[in-house]
Amino acid sequence: RSTVFAGGEKAWQQVLSPEQQARFAQPRGEAFQQGGEPLRPEEMYSGDLPCWNRPEVREHFAKMVTEYANLGVDGLAFDMVGYVNYHRCHCDVCEESLRQAREKDHGLSVDAWAEQVLVDFTNEMAQVARAANPDIELTAHLYPYFAPHAFYGYRLNIDHVGETVAWFFRPHWPLDKVRRQAEEVVGRQGTVWPKQTSAPFVGFYARPHRDFRSSTRVRREIEIIRESGAEAIQFAELGNLARKPAVAAAVAAALRQ
Repeated sequence: RSTVFAGGEKAWQQVLSPEQQARFAQPRGEAFQQGGEPLRPEEMYSGDLPCWNRPEVREHFAKMVTEYANLGVDGLAFDMVGYVNYHRCHCDVCEESLRQAREKDHGLSVDAWAEQVLVDFTNEMAQVARAANPDIELTAHLYPYFAPHAFYGYRLNIDHVGETVAWFFRPHWPLDKVRRQAEEVVGRQGTVWPKQTSAPFVGFYARPHRDFRSSTRVRREIEIIRESGAEAIQFAELGNLARKPAVAAAVAAALRQ
């Protein structure tokens, strides 16, 4: 079951700096990556996300995860744990959390603190799910993009961690970037949590105005992931595959190998 960590009360939402808030209200062009690796440093995610430090947010989502885990499902898929500005939240709760963390570690960077917040939230939700259902299988997609360190998935106590190696939208990433990123995420799997498996993520979109990749190109991406030594893969979205039968056939053929 998909477990999306978004929404909630307005008072829970992440806070941007004044300069970021001004940019957030500006129109987004056709090159907007919608939570993926941005083309421009000033780009931000367009939706609302809660502050992961707030106790009421953790309580709300812990209840949701527990309810889902008790439905008798085999697994949960965690999604949308990230920052609107791809860096951090500026609310009062986060400012106080950062201050306290730096009192304990004077050399702590803002980026390291912000990453730890994402890791702690995800691992807490994983613990909640397993407390409700010890046999449950957990996966996650790291999204939205975390600019300081895109590939922190090896730190998550999740069975299968999806990290993007081929994004949905153009300009589509060069194949050498797909290979480099697949090798990076697979190379780190199990270094913190021995039972963890890396699942390189491939996004495919097939609606105007977004361009889509050819069946040959998508099949090659899956081959590159297999060559990286990956034991799992994440692929989205099935609805878009259905719109492009040739690509769907290529994906099926590549996975059968």
